[in-house]
Amino acid sequence: MLFGLCLHCDFLTSNLTYCSEGDVTVRTVDEKTSKDFDVTMSSYQTTYDEPLGIVPHQVYIYASQIFHRMYRKRPADQESIRYGNPKGTLEINHESNEDTRRQTFKLAYAALKYQDLLEDVIIESGFQSSNPLPQESMCLAVVAFYVLMNNKFYLPRRHRRGPVIEEVQEVQDALQSAKTGLNATLARLRIRDRILTIDSLLPENVRNRDKYARTLPVYGWVNTVKSCFEEVVAGLEEDGFKAPEPDDEEFKGRVYKKLLHFSDTLVFPGENKERLRDHPLVKNGCLILQDRSVAMPAYTIKSLLSLNSGCDVICTHAGSGHLAAHVWALLDREEFQVYALGARTPEQASSLRGTISLLGMQYVKVLQENFMDIRPDDPRMQNLQVILLNPPNSQSGLCNPMESLVHGESDVGILREFSSKKFSSGKLGDLVSTQVNLIKHAMAFPTVKYIVYFTSSVFKEENEEALVKAQEQMNPVINKTPGLLPFKVRASPLPIAKTSQDPTYVKFPMSPEMNGCFCGILERKGDTRELLARAQKFDLGI
Repeated sequence: MLFGLCLHCDFLTSNLTYCSEGDVTVRTVDEKTSKDFDVTMSSYQTTYDEPLGIVPHQVYIYASQIFHRMYRKRPADQESIRYGNPKGTLEINHESNEDTRRQTFKLAYAALKYQDLLEDVIIESGFQSSNPLPQESMCLAVVAFYVLMNNKFYLPRRHRRGPVIEEVQEVQDALQSAKTGLNATLARLRIRDRILTIDSLLPENVRNRDKYARTLPVYGWVNTVKSCFEEVVAGLEEDGFKAPEPDDEEFKGRVYKKLLHFSDTLVFPGENKERLRDHPLVKNGCLILQDRSVAMPAYTIKSLLSLNSGCDVICTHAGSGHLAAHVWALLDREEFQVYALGARTPEQASSLRGTISLLGMQYVKVLQENFMDIRPDDPRMQNLQVILLNPPNSQSGLCNPMESLVHGESDVGILREFSSKKFSSGKLGDLVSTQVNLIKHAMAFPTVKYIVYFTSSVFKEENEEALVKAQEQMNPVINKTPGLLPFKVRASPLPIAKTSQDPTYVKFPMSPEMNGCFCGILERKGDTRELLARAQKFDLGI
């Protein structure tokens, strides 16, 4: 059977050998280039995707539900796989286990990226006719096939984590019985289409993003509220970390460096990601793992308020709570109060308060309110001078969406965009509209001196153009309000801005060193407290 499949290849097969069960090695010669072309299914693995290892059955269920919501539909005449509605509901957002969430999103993302290949192999191998699974199990079959392929067509049957789910077991058994045919079909498709590596099938933007994610360093800021820089470094060195030698050209292994421009931040080679995630310093909140790009708005606020006697700061979309905590840790004075908004449910608010408590941030207050629902004349906001506006955005500058998803800072819909050739223009338009309205609402607060606007986007529409559009629409309204002055763009005070794409802003593309980001500042000229005292009434008409 395997030999017959390989004889039907489109170009010369010069040698065929059999490897371990289910593995095939085909050696061919491309006559046009006179280069050898080897397809070894035991080394099929994609260049950038990490091995999934043993996957709990519940993760299969979660990932198949996400896949069902996000998969790309083929034209009707090409739709050979029909996906019914999976059993159950999408419950991953209520899953408290961080490892389960991370593994679920990794699996769903991988299945979406390689959807075309996975479907083609399932269809052309005849898997459906020999294993007639119900339509509602086909999303699960695609997801489970990726796990089988990722594990080099070997699926461990022992040492499972979590309970056995009958539907998952049925699909796994079907794939196991057909794995030789699936493996051979994958080999044939690779030879037919001259696919050197599986990841070469991905769009260039997806491939580049995965490549950057693979090499991205790990960044962490020292929580000086609970510890100090020296104690954290000592704890790392007890665990075998060390500063690299001055003449070391390669930054790899268990080493750390202090990050230039950010006095509280350490950087580690990306290979230490898993080790650091489970490190006691991270678990107890002394070292906060957070990408370098997310430090930009926190350090911007520190620079703007360095001489201020104290005020309140709002973080409009707190997410994991780490950014709001970083802001207060850098200010580190009782006169400053940081409000963390954006928790949509009591459970999210409780989780956010738990994180803030673990980090020791007693002057960070969690409000289970939407920023747009807080009125500019709210008595609680009478001392508000800074709004950190980090709105929902395309996150097109992220190398990898996993951390954003795991910490609830993104909707699972981001996986559709990240696995596609380009971002949806319709979705981008909706995001821009929301962002402009948020900026305008922030401009309506009469005591606010600074609006620090931060995104993980590389699209101008979501960044500088959104700031300009909000000013054009809102400043005329403010000009008609007695005692208030309009906002203008202010150049970033951060030294790192001089190295960005536009020194007016902190603006960096996605790279092997960091995620892409944008940070801009709107400033209201004049003493806002004095202006407010003169303004007995205000009506901004929004």
